[in-house]
Amino acid sequence: MPTIRDLQGRSGNDQGASREIQGEGTGADLVVAYLNAEGVKFVFGVIGSSILDLTDALYRAPSIRYIPTQHEQAAAFMADGYARVTGQPGVCIATVGPGATNLTSGIAQAFVESSPVIALTGDIHTRHYGKGSSNFHEIDQQALYRPITKMSWRVEHPDRLGEFMRMAFRTALSGRRGPVYLGLPRDVLKARMPIEAPPPETYRVLDQRMH
Repeated sequence: MPTIRDLQGRSGNDQGASREIQGEGTGADLVVAYLNAEGVKFVFGVIGSSILDLTDALYRAPSIRYIPTQHEQAAAFMADGYARVTGQPGVCIATVGPGATNLTSGIAQAFVESSPVIALTGDIHTRHYGKGSSNFHEIDQQALYRPITKMSWRVEHPDRLGEFMRMAFRTALSGRRGPVYLGLPRDVLKARMPIEAPPPETYRVLDQRMH
């Protein structure tokens, strides 16, 4: 398992990573395209059924190294530590339900320490959400994360996925830095769409001096 110091040596943003990525793919591919555009080099997490499309997309992205952890809590703390040491966004992923709840200790710590962590979790299919407690691991994850993040949101439509990815990085890295949360329903991750990830300078806050 690499240490934070080992990862720090590989944290520099590649100039090529900010180039616009185009083509067609899935929502998961679009998420990874934004991670690439933002210069993300590492993603920490635990694989689960609701994020299989996302982990498959990460596998197809050689510029990003996925680092599996034994528990989601460790993934969140690693993302927090990475963000603090490097000054770059730390990214962690988890599955729906218990995976999402297990991230919260590390995300709460990132919130207290103003650490720019991006937490991405699976979520209930949009057609099934809110239709009964028998749904697979359903809880209100957006409400769970609201007190411990700068922004907590569930992406309800594939057409807004890019908008929320831009908002997530802009919010985490502007003003007083801190973690953000996005819930990603599996149908949103599987949806086909154009893959366009513009350079971060086109949607970031211009003055980054206030952290």
